Amino acid sequence: MRRMVSALTLVVMLCAPANAALLLNYNSDNTDTNAMPVQSADSGLSVSPMTRGAGLGATLGHSIDSFSSTLRAQVTNLTQALSGNRFVRWTVTPLPGRAVSYSNLTFYFFLPEKESGGIVYWSPYISFFSDAIGFTQPDMIGQIDMDVQPGQPTSLGPFAFDLSGVSALQNVTSPTEFRLYYHSKYATHEVVSNRPNFYEPLGIGTANGGTNALNALFMEGLVVPEPAVLGLAGICLVMFCRRAVR
Repeated sequence: MRRMVSALTLVVMLCAPANAALLLNYNSDNTDTNAMPVQSADSGLSVSPMTRGAGLGATLGHSIDSFSSTLRAQVTNLTQALSGNRFVRWTVTPLPGRAVSYSNLTFYFFLPEKESGGIVYWSPYISFFSDAIGFTQPDMIGQIDMDVQPGQPTSLGPFAFDLSGVSALQNVTSPTEFRLYYHSKYATHEVVSNRPNFYEPLGIGTANGGTNALNALFMEGLVVPEPAVLGLAGICLVMFCRRAVR
């Protein structure tokens, strides 16, 4: 009887819901690189560095506390951002026998403040996609309207996407790529009266170090044994219980 109780207790523990935990964290502090390595990750996951799409240029040596990029052409709608590969991306792969459910994505963003006197910096939209759904406009998981006002600090956030209701991101056992696309909400942006070819950087992280750089982007959720493994464990436990009763 004790063996049966112990086995049933184990089944309950395996199947019981758990609170979301930190899955991965990117740290942009002192990041002067073309690929930002992950700072920490759940032991059941393999996480790639964060990289830029071909439509974003690097701004190495500037804004060292953010994973910076620059847009050298007007990108004023999501269609242009998608076709022009104007994104940052990372990939999360559960280890064999593991499944991950995503609950939240949080990040900080850096861009120059909007000013008057001949300088108007663009206010971007940040659009979130994953290959678990697709990279076409109807597949967008969420979008943030970052309307920067004069005098605002250059480091903004935290911004968050709730992923708990996205069914394609629950109990995932295969590699999943995530992308944040950048585009402007205004047709006239990055206008500098005396420097028409000047472009300020923007990126994931912060301009002044500190917590925003240390937690430039992080995801929360839960890593558990994949359903097939739990099913097999349940069958084995049932057989064990039947033998114990005999």
